[in-house]
Amino acid sequence: MTIESGTLATQDRSAALMEERFAGAFEHAPIGVALLSPDGRWLRVNRTLCEMVGFTEVQLMARTFKDITHPADLGPDMDNMRRIMSGEIGAFQMEKRYIHARGHLVEVMLNVSLVRDQDGRPDYFISHVQDISERKRAEAALREREADLRQTQRLVGLGSWNLDLASGATRWSQQTYRIFGLDPDGGVPSPTRMSCLLDAAAAPTLDAALHGAAQEGIEFAIEVEAVRPDGSRRWLVLRGEPVRDAAGAIVAVRGTAFDASRRRQAETALRASEAEFRTLAESMPQIVWITRADGSVLYFNQKWMDYTGLSLEQSLDDWTTPFHPDDRQRSWDAWQHATATEGTYALECRLRRADGTYRWWLTRGVPQRDAAGQVLKWFGTCTDIHDMKMAQESLRLLGSAVEQAGESVMITEADLDAPGPRIVFVNPAFTRMTSYTSDEVIGLTPRVLQGPLTDRGVLARLREQLGRGELFDGEAINYRKDGSAFAMEWQIAPLRGPAGNVTHYLAIQRDVTERNRAQAELAATHRQLVAASHRAGKAEVAINVLHNVGNALNSVNVSASLVVETVRGSRAANLAKVADLLREHGSDLAGFLTGDPRGRRLPEYLQQLSAHLQHEQQATARELESLVANIEHIKDIVAMQQDHAGTPAGAAKP
Repeated sequence: MTIESGTLATQDRSAALMEERFAGAFEHAPIGVALLSPDGRWLRVNRTLCEMVGFTEVQLMARTFKDITHPADLGPDMDNMRRIMSGEIGAFQMEKRYIHARGHLVEVMLNVSLVRDQDGRPDYFISHVQDISERKRAEAALREREADLRQTQRLVGLGSWNLDLASGATRWSQQTYRIFGLDPDGGVPSPTRMSCLLDAAAAPTLDAALHGAAQEGIEFAIEVEAVRPDGSRRWLVLRGEPVRDAAGAIVAVRGTAFDASRRRQAETALRASEAEFRTLAESMPQIVWITRADGSVLYFNQKWMDYTGLSLEQSLDDWTTPFHPDDRQRSWDAWQHATATEGTYALECRLRRADGTYRWWLTRGVPQRDAAGQVLKWFGTCTDIHDMKMAQESLRLLGSAVEQAGESVMITEADLDAPGPRIVFVNPAFTRMTSYTSDEVIGLTPRVLQGPLTDRGVLARLREQLGRGELFDGEAINYRKDGSAFAMEWQIAPLRGPAGNVTHYLAIQRDVTERNRAQAELAATHRQLVAASHRAGKAEVAINVLHNVGNALNSVNVSASLVVETVRGSRAANLAKVADLLREHGSDLAGFLTGDPRGRRLPEYLQQLSAHLQHEQQATARELESLVANIEHIKDIVAMQQDHAGTPAGAAKP
């Protein structure tokens, strides 16, 4: 039974810790996370999802996912949910559109999995929602540019021409006429007509090329600007080669004319697009990088050089140099795996700053593929997550301090009206004191601990002081899960949000039943001691009794004083101050923990506080044991003196 109880207690502590970690990860996730019932009701949503769709948590919880889903996407979404509930699939991923609170559409990538209960019935869905609106807009813009390029390629025409050197006769194809903006029915142009149709600066280039082909047999390919009869200009690629007779003599020059105007425009647009990309990449707060399919680096934005202090040449030579030694092999292995499987590259690692310090970064990369699915390049970013990691560590330390605290810790909501504030958190010490597990009391009110002997006057004073936003310190009788009563001393502190309003209450509780019993027994022993001395009628007996008991009373007094001083000076209440401080800076917790001197000292302080609470608990336990032992000693002395003084049979003994 003892082993089973210990196992259950360990499981309870682990469950509470996991729940706290889950809540932190859920709320602070950089993507939208939600829990939904099988009928589509929101059970829980995080802040990122609310911001993504423009609804507050209250507004969103009053709706179903169907209410904000684009009608065209609802059918596939419902079909996927049906398939996952039937067991046909284990999870699904789809792109869909949400309707923002302001009316516009939000493009998202939805990943959904189903959690089943112990009987295998659907319990709730877990949805991860990533806003891909920017990506979709970028994809649309890219598709538009690609469509323009394909249209340009389809519309490209290639004309041919031939110049007979002996007769000077020329022959043009229909497309050549169109390229130069001439009417094919307007007659055959003269040999010099082609040069005349070029820009004045380009004509000598063509004349020289024709002369070289006719006289020296030199092939040519030139790009020149033509001026059409209507005044429009076109960029042309003219190619030519000599034509020889059977004896090898050059008798003609033939070639092609290609309208390269759209290609030139496309090149100009591409250069502009590349300039826009570089402008975007250089303005982003993240490090941006591009590699070839084999991983060799093509591009780093300036932020990489600024952060690492490396030149572009050094970075292109070996991009792993800034990685922390403990992360270098791990990052290389992850990269090799990504390139081998053509999957996504994602890694949390530490990068050395130019001043030698290391910070945590999230590195992500995705492949760009051609039409055949072959990887052409990798595009990626590095995002600074150091402040977030430090904030998570501080929250972990705070949670550890609360978990290890000897005193019971309870956090409730702030609603004091009936039925009272609901419990949202208890630590393992609460379970040890009351026998209630966290699962049994979360969602209930502290009234579950009250009973017939609970002093209503104390409860009235508690409500009055908390209603004024004050700290409360009191003692009352409470009841354990098995119905047994115990004396409880507790302090309650209000926890405030960023706006200064009370959002929760933090209660530090301790069982003082043994302390009160010891004090009562001490008082009873003193009364019996005086009575025994009077009945004996002998001053010598009273003197001996008082002398013998005096030393024990001194020890009792010292132990009791130490316990009282320890309880009064307990630093457990400082947990409320820590929690209040964290809530005060909740809107920018990462900035507070890394930028504010108090925030930077908080992790070390929490470690010290946790150690102090453990020491405090051990010291109090030792003094209480000493107090009980001394009281028993006093009782033995009094009993012995009563027997010696001839206390009548049946008289009360301590």
